[in-house]
Amino acid sequence: VGFALGDVLAQSLAVGLPFDPARFARLAAYGLLVDGPVGHFFYQFLDSRVSPDDPRSNRAVLSKTAIDQLLWAPAMTVVFLAWLTLLEGRPGAVGAVVQAKLLPIMVANFGVWPLAHLVNFK
Repeated sequence: VGFALGDVLAQSLAVGLPFDPARFARLAAYGLLVDGPVGHFFYQFLDSRVSPDDPRSNRAVLSKTAIDQLLWAPAMTVVFLAWLTLLEGRPGAVGAVVQAKLLPIMVANFGVWPLAHLVNFK
């Protein structure tokens, strides 16, 4: 639902461009089939392994945030970029797309998600 609504919002804010139903379908499918289920199990695993006796301690919150941002976020960004590129019908472009977009996406990610995760995990 988050990916679907996010894309509807993003496309509605794109001035002068028509709604792209194929893009919407790719993003909604990614959220439903990949990010939702995989993320659910990852965060469940993280909660069960990182200070399960005191999950809201500063140590637990900082550890979970670091694991999420330094391991999970880059890995899932690669999966996301590969998914979109493959579903666009450009399998040969996956490497180039990841190489071109991973760093800028991660820089933007680090501007938002560490703080969001600190609050969320706390």
